[in-house]
Formats: sequence, structure tokens, C-alpha cells
Amino acid sequence: PLTYELASTRRRPSVGVEVEDRIGRHARPSTVQVAFTGVPGRGRVQASTELTLTRRGRHVLPSLTVRSRYPLGLFAASARVPTEGEVLVRPREGRPTPVLRTWLGGAARAQARPSFLARGDDVFHGVREFREGDDPRRIHWRTTARSGTLAVTEWHREQGRDLVILVGRAQSAEYDALQSFERAVSAAATVYRAALATGVSARLDLGRSQDRARGGIRRLGPGLDALASVTPQGGRRPRGALKRLGASPGGRIVLYVASGPEPGSQKRLRRAAGRGGSWLVLRADGPGLTRWVRGL
Repeated sequence: PLTYELASTRRRPSVGVEVEDRIGRHARPSTVQVAFTGVPGRGRVQASTELTLTRRGRHVLPSLTVRSRYPLGLFAASARVPTEGEVLVRPREGRPTPVLRTWLGGAARAQARPSFLARGDDVFHGVREFREGDDPRRIHWRTTARSGTLAVTEWHREQGRDLVILVGRAQSAEYDALQSFERAVSAAATVYRAALATGVSARLDLGRSQDRARGGIRRLGPGLDALASVTPQGGRRPRGALKRLGASPGGRIVLYVASGPEPGSQKRLRRAAGRGGSWLVLRADGPGLTRWVRGL
């Protein structure tokens, strides 16, 4: 929705006022023209319409032209009115297929089944009192000596604890490669929303420095805002994000949305998933994407 408001600072009414808004080629309509028959003295008038911005990203609203051809079109006066507004356009989203929903349901069930393993299998979780059936090799002697009660170490498997969604880089700066990248961004947004709606613990990592600092994005709004401004190539390192995941303990579910072929990606994804984890690649440059996401 877009609303134009004119306010008169004079006591006398103004008549025959037009507003022209040249928004640009990435908008439908690209130009909006609004005609006001009059503005009452010290009063306000409004006119509303709808605007569709066809490209994701940050759009700075241009200056407006206000003109009057009163009376009878014999004279014309116009002025440019600067604006300070901007609109952040989130990526277009598709429809998750039943196959994707089933896969996400499996991820949710995997996250709901943590298991406790012997030392050396995963990440240290804590110390608790010894129970019948515990492995004597897990006895924590220091705690036992301090408390006078047998205590054992507990190790927590991190398998499936997080679904990590990553977006690869564009293969080149050519038109077809950039279009595939836009489909990849839209597919990632679709999967991210569907995962959170399913109850999956999901985070988005775009390979940027801010994502590395906070361990990914875990809320839908900030995630969609990040996808709105994600760059096709420069300013981020998705391979670096995979390397960081591979260096962290435990396992996880890694979903990598690629805009084209990436040689050697399977080995990197296997390491990023970790021990007991799993991974999935969605390719946005071919018809195979429709098995997971439709409407793009």
C-alpha cells in the first residue's frame, strides 16, 4: 500500500494539484500519477494505491514532483519534493511440497531424540550420580571423592540438534546465473519458513561475518531480512561457513541451497554435517527444485 498526503499551510484553498512519482523500472506501476481536485485551506487530502516492487533488496524512494496547472491549464508550476523513505523487499517465496514437509518432519523427530553415549562419542554434557547399569569407566573420580557418592560423566549426542540452512554463491555475473541465484534465495526463504512452522530448530547462515559472530539467524523476520539483501558473490563465504560447521563438535542437519554445480561440495557437506549428521543439497538451476519447492 502507498498513500500520498498533501497538507496546505495557507488559509486559502489550493486547486488542481498533481503528484508524479517516478518509482523506477523495478516497480509496477513504474510511475504513479495522482490528481487532487483541491486542498482545503490549512487542511489535508489523501489518495492511496498499491505498488508492487519486483526485485528483492533495499529500495530508496525517489523524490516526488508536485505541480499545478491552475487556472485552466494556462500556467504551470512544479517543484521537486525530496523523500527520505526506503522499503526492504523480502525475497519471493514458493510453496513447500509434501516431500519437503515429510523431510522436515523427519528432522523434527530426529531433534526430539537426543541420546547419551559413552565418553569420546560426542560432547561433554555434565556429571550426575551413578545409576545401576552405568559404565564404570565413566566414573568421575574427582567429583566422587569430593561428594563421597559415585558420579559419572554424561556425554550428549548433538545429532540433528540444528537444521542449518546455507545459500551458495552465484556461479557468475551472467544473467542466467543470477536468475538461478534468485531462485536459490527464494527456495531458502521457503524452506526456512516451513522449517520454523514445523517446529524444527533451524538457523540460517549466509557466510557473512555477522552470521559467524552470532552463530546464525534463528528468527524468521531477521532471516528474511538477511535474505532480502544477500549478495550473489562478494561479501560472504558459504564455504567458510561449512568449514566452521565441520570444526564444531557433534552432528547436525545441513541443507545447502546451490544456484549451480559446485565441484567438491559433497565432501565439504559431509564434514559440515559431522558425526551422525545428515545433509541435503537443493539445486536451483534445474527442474529438480520443484520436487521440494514449487511456484518459483
